Amino acid sequence: MLESEGLAERLISGGYQVAALPEHELDNRYSIRIELEGLAARRAAQHADGEACDAIGEWNEPMRSHWLRRRHDDALQAGRSFHAAIHTLACNENLAMLLQRLGDQISRYRSYSIVCRVLKAYEDHRAIIAALRAHDATRAEARLHTHVAVEHQLVLQTTRQPPSPSARRIIAARDHGRWRPTR
Repeated sequence: MLESEGLAERLISGGYQVAALPEHELDNRYSIRIELEGLAARRAAQHADGEACDAIGEWNEPMRSHWLRRRHDDALQAGRSFHAAIHTLACNENLAMLLQRLGDQISRYRSYSIVCRVLKAYEDHRAIIAALRAHDATRAEARLHTHVAVEHQLVLQTTRQPPSPSARRIIAARDHGRWRPTR
């Protein structure tokens, strides 16, 4: 299945490796994700109550604290969980499934953006939660749309130029499961 979706490629040895997405494919997937995330936020605002907003917010604080402790994988996972909670609140299983699939397809690229902007994402998430709490579907949609669009631009920028040395160290350590804070 991964091979048919262009996410894995067969090696001569018979094994598989994760396939790199061409820039136009990455751009296409982000364009779709931006619109679907906005739709999810609009629908979630219609169903949001205080308890649901608190539950979504419970993913935001750990994202920030994991980042400050240099636990980047955990910060990224908390961010994904934040978005997944909004998808669930949208009460549309097909929408949630499409967003999950898109998220899986671009997840390795998204991890680069967290190195650059997790504290800004934290603030974006707070603004999204406030819009959901106010049942302001238009503002929730716009905030989430902009939030993902900024990530999109960062990811495209990263694919065009190599990450900084510090970002490369974080990414390499994460990819090998041995992140250690630098002194």
